[in-house]
Amino acid sequence: MAKYDPVTMKDWQIAEIAEAEMIPFDEMCEKLGIPKDERIPYGQKIGRVDYLKCLERLKDKPDGYYIDVTAITPTPLGEGKSTTSLGLIEGLGKRGVNVGGALRQPSGGPTMNIKGTAAGGGISLLIPMTEFSLGLTGDINNIMNAHNLAMVAATSRLQHEFNYTDEQLAKRGLKRLNIDPKNFEMGWIIDFCAQALRNIIIGLGGKMDGFMMASKFGIAVSSEVMAILSVTTSLADLKKRLNEITVCYDKQGNPITTGDLEVGNAMTAWMVPSINPTLCQSVEGQPVFIHAGPFANIAVGQSSIIADQIGLKLFDYHVTESGFGADIGFEKFWNVKCRFSGLKPHVAVLTTTVRGLKHHGVNAGALPCPPANPSRSSISRPPKRPWPGWKTASRTQSITSAPSRKPASIRWSASMPSISTPRKSTILSAGSAKLKAPGWPSPGIGSMAVKAPWNLRTPSSTPARRKMTSGSCIPMKCRCGSGSN
Repeated sequence: MAKYDPVTMKDWQIAEIAEAEMIPFDEMCEKLGIPKDERIPYGQKIGRVDYLKCLERLKDKPDGYYIDVTAITPTPLGEGKSTTSLGLIEGLGKRGVNVGGALRQPSGGPTMNIKGTAAGGGISLLIPMTEFSLGLTGDINNIMNAHNLAMVAATSRLQHEFNYTDEQLAKRGLKRLNIDPKNFEMGWIIDFCAQALRNIIIGLGGKMDGFMMASKFGIAVSSEVMAILSVTTSLADLKKRLNEITVCYDKQGNPITTGDLEVGNAMTAWMVPSINPTLCQSVEGQPVFIHAGPFANIAVGQSSIIADQIGLKLFDYHVTESGFGADIGFEKFWNVKCRFSGLKPHVAVLTTTVRGLKHHGVNAGALPCPPANPSRSSISRPPKRPWPGWKTASRTQSITSAPSRKPASIRWSASMPSISTPRKSTILSAGSAKLKAPGWPSPGIGSMAVKAPWNLRTPSSTPARRKMTSGSCIPMKCRCGSGSN
């Protein structure tokens, strides 16, 4: 049996074997020609590289080839951009090419949720896998501290404005910002999918325990601080951007920034270590930088410009990836990241899978296979019993109609074109937006049909707009524009 057997071995087992023979951080730096004064070690395996010293030393060296990896629109489980990126790096390395890469750092939310880590898979794997998946050298922790510090500054200022007059504020060296507690742009962040913290009330207690108001938590990598780390080009640029974040608004609707709260410089102090990318490696010993990891749906979705700048100087071939699908991550790679950096890729690699094509094309709407169960049947067609956690083809909600008291329904179903498939039992109709397949619940027949994209989660129940009368409940006109009641 080969040393690594991805057919019989799990990723963590492959990583465990590879890490036993992992090239130490100092040895990897020697291999890349990185002097000791540019190394910031974190133990024996990994460490950061001082970006400023490294770029200054290599400023006259021409850049290598710039390769970006993207993908077709993925399924909820991902389609393998990181796996493709690492496989490409390892393949070029096998040919004796000086190659390296830059990937995004995974969020603790997806890592601890259904998707898992973003270290690739099989032999195309990044190590050390555990450290990579659980915070690495602390970038996300620094982002949480910087972001939440801005919220502490804003909520503390709101408390002072509520408790003290303008004269009392002036004695404390503060001026009234007239913060509107009902108009906050920012919330708090934590690096988990903590649904129970999405909407909270803070400031319970006495007058010295804050101002009571509605607030919220988001996942750490959704922070604007993470997006800034991705696109920043220098420490001065980082400091400038961190002072321009809109935290909330005053009662006249004017934005109040981190600079107005005099907290942007302190946030920069938290972020100084994180401006330097972390050097890891593939299971076959090729160097890979890990730096930044914003989502593409709410931010730029790229690894950092700084990691690419260093990689293009150190490697003859530098591989990076764009988050999410080509319709969003690759688009932002060109229109945001490349515009800020001035860099242009030489090659783009499109990751395409049969599962993704079936999910969005021939067998549109087929559920993706559950983790650790990649059977053909679960990929190609909906199972007889839908996998718990994924929405079924339709949701039905009964509504009482006043005149007849007969149940009407709102049907949520996939909106898709008419498609003929080899399976005669599967029929997709654009006119009625119905999906029929063996074992699936038949959509109810109702007076209103609301079409929704398949890749959007639909609620299990959606309240209808109702007009209350004496003893009756009459549904209002449908919002879908069909004119039906």
